[in-house]
Amino acid sequence: MEVEGEEIAELLKSVEVGGKECDVFIHNGNLTFQRLTHDGTKPPTYIPLNRILAIKPCESSGKRATLARKFSKKNGVEITQSHSLKVYSTRISRSGKWKLCKHSITCSSQEDSQNFIEYINNAIKEYVSSRPKHLMILINPRGGKKNGEYIYRKYAAHIFNLADVKTSVFVTSHSDQARDQILEQDLSAYDGIIGVGGDGTINEIVNALLARTQNEAGLDVDDPEVTLVRPKLKVGIIPAGSTDAIVFDTTGVSDPVTSTLQIAQGFTVGLDVCSVHHSNYLLRYTLAFLGYGFFGDVVKESEKFRWMGPNRYSLAGFLKYMRNQSYHGVVSYLPNDDHSHSPWDSEVCRAGCPVCKEKGEYSPTPATVTDDINIKVEDLCPSEKDVEKWESKHGEFNAINAAILSCTSVKAPGGVSRAAHLGNGCVDLVLVRRCSRLQYLRYMLRIALNGNPLDLNFVEVQRVKAFKFQTTHPGPPRSDVEQCSEATAADSGDVVYVPRRQASVSSTSSWNLDGEIAEQPDIDVRVHCQLIQLFALGPEVHDSKPSPFSCFR
Repeated sequence: MEVEGEEIAELLKSVEVGGKECDVFIHNGNLTFQRLTHDGTKPPTYIPLNRILAIKPCESSGKRATLARKFSKKNGVEITQSHSLKVYSTRISRSGKWKLCKHSITCSSQEDSQNFIEYINNAIKEYVSSRPKHLMILINPRGGKKNGEYIYRKYAAHIFNLADVKTSVFVTSHSDQARDQILEQDLSAYDGIIGVGGDGTINEIVNALLARTQNEAGLDVDDPEVTLVRPKLKVGIIPAGSTDAIVFDTTGVSDPVTSTLQIAQGFTVGLDVCSVHHSNYLLRYTLAFLGYGFFGDVVKESEKFRWMGPNRYSLAGFLKYMRNQSYHGVVSYLPNDDHSHSPWDSEVCRAGCPVCKEKGEYSPTPATVTDDINIKVEDLCPSEKDVEKWESKHGEFNAINAAILSCTSVKAPGGVSRAAHLGNGCVDLVLVRRCSRLQYLRYMLRIALNGNPLDLNFVEVQRVKAFKFQTTHPGPPRSDVEQCSEATAADSGDVVYVPRRQASVSSTSSWNLDGEIAEQPDIDVRVHCQLIQLFALGPEVHDSKPSPFSCFR
């Protein structure tokens, strides 16, 4: 929306910003303040309309106002009351976190003040379109450090109140209560469902919302090739977990204020979702990560040490690392046919990502009034009709990881696959071949220390639209000739074999599906392009100095 400067300048003849007289007008989607000077050399100040959270009238308060009232009463002098407004907007700091800013505006009359509020609010509605008006808030009080309620009250509640967003808050008291709430409640009055917790909380919300949506549409979710229906409601997450990888991937930081501001201002991105089937039965939907082998074993082993709290994962990881187990299997996958992007790209997914935008009308700007996203039909769910396009890899694997998102977090700045996209309709399939403990330690350190975990000769990565895994039994013992060296095997492109003393071969592992255990090793995974709309902007480029392996550049 573009409005001529004279229109609002005529409307508001005397406006003060920070005690300085200014002309105010809207130009190219920005609220512009031009300070009035004799030579006109002062540059204007811009506030993008989509970054304005609210405009509120404020009464004169404070020591100066109190002294002025006492002076006027004592001396019988009438003091003209100012008509002040507060413009609340957002800005991004050098750390990538969003901050709430206040701008004071003083109008010459009450009428001008009301006209200003009405005019700017109408401009925001027309330019920014719809923002959430009513949200369901589901707080998990047991996630992370068990401070979900405190985080919501301190960082989120006042922002929603300031933005005039109505909230219905529910604090869960037992597992699956959030799922039951979504499946049983009337959701017609809500614009979105927000979870306050960690990755497990948002996964529970998404699984319940997708289950309800497909059930209402009458779809057979146990069919791997079914084209799923996108829910009308958006989802959001305010981080209060221990890892918060999904929040980190979709906002660039793990910060409750940043997430709340992006939710209140209606920014939306489309997220890919994987459906995971076993023998034509739906196991669950995943948003971020699937892991077989090491990461599956760690989650399963950690259940024995639940009394240790979050530290149980460190102990389970150490035990599994020392065992250094590998697993036989065959991985079949449908390669991505769009060669304009790959797991080796230096450009990573960010706000306004052209790769995600090409797949659908994914945009970092707030959603349009109709909320229609035009996804290509062939990207919604890959099919098996083109059998000749499927490829397969077999051998022994220490780990099979599938990264829907980059899976970057404060604890793992290197990520599983830093070039993974939010909504490109693909998953990065990472195959870690059988290797020694020292080699696997190198792989893990690159994830933990912001290195490149894919740049190792026993690691292979493919960008795929779908994949299957099937366990196989170990064959007869190999001869010394077959146990070729790792370097020779890697150069020839064949399967990498290492001496049996370096890794113990076990029968089957478990799958780690976004932190949930799936005992069934044989699975069928399909990627559904931008199936979920999430309240977020996408990671932004900020002014802090990036490292050579920075995930968000």
